[in-house]
Amino acid sequence: MEFEILFIKRNNILSDEEAAYYRDFLYRTVRIGTELEIAVPKGVKRPLFQKQLEYHFLPGGSIRKPGRFGVYQVEKEHCGVEIKILGILPYWDILYSQFFNTISYVLSKGGRVKSTCGLHFHVLITEKRTRIPEIILANVWNITRRYAPFLKFLTCTGETIEGLCRRRNHNSHLEFVKLSPAVYTMKEIKEILDKSEIVPKHQNFLNLEHLKFDKNGDIIKFHYENRFPDMDLSPTSIVAKYFLFLAILLKAAEISKYGVIHAGRYLEWRKKVELLNKLSNNDGDLATSYTGALTQEDIQYLKEGAGDLIEFLKPVLLSFRNPSYKVLRSLAKNPISFMRIEGDSWLDIEKNLRVKKDPITKLEKKILLAIEAVIFKKLSSPAEWIGYFSRKFLYRTDEVKVAIHSLKQKKNIYWDEELGTFMLEE
Repeated sequence: MEFEILFIKRNNILSDEEAAYYRDFLYRTVRIGTELEIAVPKGVKRPLFQKQLEYHFLPGGSIRKPGRFGVYQVEKEHCGVEIKILGILPYWDILYSQFFNTISYVLSKGGRVKSTCGLHFHVLITEKRTRIPEIILANVWNITRRYAPFLKFLTCTGETIEGLCRRRNHNSHLEFVKLSPAVYTMKEIKEILDKSEIVPKHQNFLNLEHLKFDKNGDIIKFHYENRFPDMDLSPTSIVAKYFLFLAILLKAAEISKYGVIHAGRYLEWRKKVELLNKLSNNDGDLATSYTGALTQEDIQYLKEGAGDLIEFLKPVLLSFRNPSYKVLRSLAKNPISFMRIEGDSWLDIEKNLRVKKDPITKLEKKILLAIEAVIFKKLSSPAEWIGYFSRKFLYRTDEVKVAIHSLKQKKNIYWDEELGTFMLEE
C-alpha cells in the first residue's frame, strides 16, 4: 500500500538551501528527552519502589543535574512512578547503553508495565535565541496526523488482542484529528488546544503546550511531546523510537520546500480516523482501549500503513547509519503487542529486536588506522592502495580486499580521486 503524497501550498515555504540548513541545524541541536512510566512491583508499596530507584539513579531533580544514565527525576505517577531521562546526542550505542542500564535495573526490582503506562518523547531545543520556521512544525504535525493510526499501532504494547493499546484519556486524538494546518497556523492550533474543553492541553496525541511563538508565528521555544506510545521494557525498541521521532522532524524540515504534506484525501482520511477510534478509546477493561473491533483486514491495513511510514522515512533513517531502520521495519510488521500475545517475555522481545553488530577485526582496525591517519596517498587506484597496505603490514592482498569490503558494510568508506586514498565519512 502506498498513500498518495500531496502538498498544501503555503506562502512561507523554505528554499532548498533553507530546508538543508534547518535539517542540519535540527540534527545538531535537538535533544529528545524520555519519560518512562513504570508500574510498581506486585506486593511492593510505591514509596519504597520510588526510593529504591532514587537511591540507584541519584537524580538531581532538574535537567541541569542528571544522575546515573541521564536520569534527572523519579516522581509519583498515576501508574506508579515516572523516570525522566535527559536527552543526549543521537548516537545509537550510547543511547542503547543508557536505556539498557536503566531498564535492567527496573526489571531487577520487579518493575513492570500496566495498561496505564505511557512512554513519552519530548523533542526540544535547549539553546536560547533560536527561531524555527513555522512550516517545519506544521509538517511535523501533519506527518503525525497522516500516519497517526500506524504510529499508534507500531508503538502498541498491550498483551491481549482486545487491549492492544492503553486507554485514550492521556494521549487523546479527538482534537488532533480536527485541526489541519491547511486551515490554521500552528500558533492558532496551539491556542485552540490550550482552550479545549474536550482534551486537557497536556494530554493531546501530540502535545504542543510548551511551544512559544514570535509575532510572525515562528517558533522561539521549540518543544513538543509525542505522548501516544505505550511503555515498553525493550531498550532496542525505545532507542529505535527515539530515532523514529528524530526522523519525522528531519523529514519535516526536508519537505518544507514543497509546502505542508497533506494528511490524506477524504475517504482515506475517514478510514484513518475510524482506525484511530478502534485503536484508541476508553472502552476496554483495566484502563485499556477496546481493540476487539479490529478485523483481520484492519490489522493488515495497519501493518501496511506502518510499513509505508517507515519507507517514507527510510532515507533519513538510513542516514543515521544505525539499526533503527531494521528495528522499526520489524515493529511495523510485528508490534510488541503481538509478541506479548504470543507469550514473549520482555527479555524475549529484546532478543527478537536487537540487531547484532559485526565486530571490527584486528585487520579492519589496522585498515581504519591507515585511512584515518592518511598513511597512503596520491595513489592511482584502490588496487594500488591495497598493494601498499599489504606490503607494509604483511597481509595477503586478497584478505585485505575482503576486509575492506566488510568494512564498507559497517563504515562509510569511499575512494577519493583527488587525494588518491580511501577516506572515511562519519
